[in-house]
Amino acid sequence: MPVNSANYARFLPGKYRSLAAASLLASTWWQWRGRQVHIARSTHVEAPVRVLGIHGGGGHAAALWPFVSLAAGRGVDIALPDLP
Repeated sequence: MPVNSANYARFLPGKYRSLAAASLLASTWWQWRGRQVHIARSTHVEAPVRVLGIHGGGGHAAALWPFVSLAAGRGVDIALPDLP
């Protein structure tokens, strides 16, 4: 499942929308108890800060990505798993 967060970026103030779009995002997968768990990531190996974002029930990584991508654009390592 590719992460498409464009629909959610519209909730950001205009000056932050382009910053959110410019952040590097990779879709990765984790095998857990026979399931494929999607993880939206922005990996920064030398990051002094690492964030694990957890969404609420019924949510998904794309909904949170525009908001946390602002930190990713500043070198924060971020992982947003889609909870099974």
